[in-house]
Amino acid sequence: MNLDLVAVERELCRIPDVRAARVVAGPDGQPVEIHVLAAPGKAAKQIVRDVQSVTVATFGVEIDHRIVSVVQLDEPGPPPAPSSAATPPEPLSPPADDPTPERRPEEVHVASATAEATRPAADDERVPSTAIESITAPRTMVERVVASRSDTDYECEVTLRLADERVTGRAEGSVASTASHRLVAEATLAALAELGQVDRAVHIETATIFEVVGRPIAFVTVVVVHRPYEELLSGSAPVRGSGEHEALVRAVLDATNRRVAGTS
Repeated sequence: MNLDLVAVERELCRIPDVRAARVVAGPDGQPVEIHVLAAPGKAAKQIVRDVQSVTVATFGVEIDHRIVSVVQLDEPGPPPAPSSAATPPEPLSPPADDPTPERRPEEVHVASATAEATRPAADDERVPSTAIESITAPRTMVERVVASRSDTDYECEVTLRLADERVTGRAEGSVASTASHRLVAEATLAALAELGQVDRAVHIETATIFEVVGRPIAFVTVVVVHRPYEELLSGSAPVRGSGEHEALVRAVLDATNRRVAGTS
């Protein structure tokens, strides 16, 4: 029996704290991946149990908890109140008697996408920063994404540019639709490795396209491994006219942006 995936996603979005849901079915029409975007108010394990309850009660389908991926995003908070003891800001314009004011570089503010990535780690949980190098400007830009497919194989090439340096990362695998997004993300990591910005301890966990408020959003999660620790990073990017693949590349750059301040 083939499930109505749209109906399943609609029912999952009725679960409290769930903002968006994406169900990926296998050749037999049964779910093989369920991705849930949720607020941080409820434990992820409870959300997984809610997903299992909804699918079995509404559609008669039992779901293995291992195929359910839950990402919890922080709610935007109010801006901090100004302190009366704070040092007054410097004037925006230089004094009139200074004909050649020194230009100040703009700050690059890096915002994390998930509660898991932004939670301050305890001293015994901190992941050493050697897995992803910390750098400054110039920013890494997406130059080209090329994908080709044959009967059973899929190959993706991602070209990134950093100042005058151009590098290309490649990944190949199954032509299955569930694998193509991951291969684009893996090719992006390979290009970042050529630039020396990531190493082999960084892996793609999830790469998918969500519908959020009727808009397609590329979303990836990246795992940084430094035994015995693992750290989860995430990134997202809206799908523009250049397509889903380019958006997935930008989502990977956004995820690594937590450590790599020069990516874009």
